[in-house]
Amino acid sequence: MVIRVRHLTFNTFYGDKIYWFLGLILVLSGMLCIMFETQFVTGAFIGGIAEVLLSLIIMYRVRKTSMRASLVFLSFSFAV
Repeated sequence: MVIRVRHLTFNTFYGDKIYWFLGLILVLSGMLCIMFETQFVTGAFIGGIAEVLLSLIIMYRVRKTSMRASLVFLSFSFAV
């Protein structure tokens, strides 16, 4: 669980609340795996799947933002 808590500090570094959500999902999944005494592999797969899915969401959001910024730059350069 200590490894999963590191995502809670990423909000401070990157200023994006989605890292709080990712950290919450990972911590809760770790707690549930401990409570139900599942195998380590199960927790690893749950954590891996959560990280991959949320990384795809983060990449989509970054690309959408960078495309919007590049369009603003292009419109500014043509206006000058």
